[in-house]
Amino acid sequence: MELESTVYGYVELQDQDGNPILTGDNPSAEPMKLRMKVPAGQYTSLRDITPENPAEVNVPLYSYDYDAATWRLSDNPGHLET
Repeated sequence: MELESTVYGYVELQDQDGNPILTGDNPSAEPMKLRMKVPAGQYTSLRDITPENPAEVNVPLYSYDYDAATWRLSDNPGHLET
């Protein structure tokens, strides 16, 4: 059996006064870009969710739905930039 690593992160954006910039109450908020450095040695363990597109490695992104107490798959996958 192979061990698969997972990364969890918590991101909360605030302005200079500590007010939230984005909230779940604003469905019209523009998507943001979140970058995370993945060591090159880990590339082979990433699961490409679109293997039919060899030009890009897309990885699943999840967010936690506190109301439903479950993880939700994002409509927009992450992708590996080298």
